[in-house]
Amino acid sequence: MRAQTVITIEPMPGDFTRIVFTSHLPGDRRPLVQASVELPKDGVHGFVLDLCQKAGLPRPW
Repeated sequence: MRAQTVITIEPMPGDFTRIVFTSHLPGDRRPLVQASVELPKDGVHGFVLDLCQKAGLPRPW
């Protein structure tokens, strides 16, 4: 069974945004792995587009 990864973008106070990556098995919302990165708000757009391109995912906007 392959794990699924959910990417959540959370605004933070000030000039940063947190991006959280959570992997779980299908049908089970308990996280197997969770990691996060905090980036300046002006760098998030490029980071997400680059991540989607490398993962072979469609652009989110």
